[in-house]
Amino acid sequence: IYFESDHMHTQNSENVWLITLLEGIAQEESRSRSENIKWGIIRGIESGSGKIFLKKCFGYDQDEKGELIINEDEAQIVRLIFELYLKGYSILAIIRELHHQNIKSPTGKDQWSKRTIDTVLANEKYTGDVIVLKSYTEDYPESKRRLNTGEKALYQALDIAPAIITKDQFQLVAAEKKRRSNIIRTEGGRVRKTTHY
Repeated sequence: IYFESDHMHTQNSENVWLITLLEGIAQEESRSRSENIKWGIIRGIESGSGKIFLKKCFGYDQDEKGELIINEDEAQIVRLIFELYLKGYSILAIIRELHHQNIKSPTGKDQWSKRTIDTVLANEKYTGDVIVLKSYTEDYPESKRRLNTGEKALYQALDIAPAIITKDQFQLVAAEKKRRSNIIRTEGGRVRKTTHY
């Protein structure tokens, strides 16, 4: 292989050693950059100045200062999803009801996905509070995204956004989701219940 920018060819054994050395330096620079970015994000979160707390999601817009404000049209849909779930609707039944009412998904599609409904139901931001680092990226070079089950600290900001639903509604939905789930978390991992709700 010939590297034009460095005028090196892999047929030369000295070049192979130099290419390996340059590759190691580049990898270390990438790791260092990744660690610096993570450090900056964590410092911003710990100081409360991190913009991650004000990340926009369905139901909210941002004003000219970057603060979250309620998008009332979208907020009505969020409230409807929570109300339907608490009335006993399954996620699939909620999708059918939204389709029946011609309510488009956040991306403008006619059909909502199960993941989108589940994400809405699990997003505590709708109560005004925000929890960050519910997932994290593994250390370099793996860089896989993982669900945070206690490996990293979680950070919570209270009343950072105007509430769309009450904290009671959110807690009722969380309890109902747990009751309906056919998965039990154990020390050894996850196992399925033998019966469904």
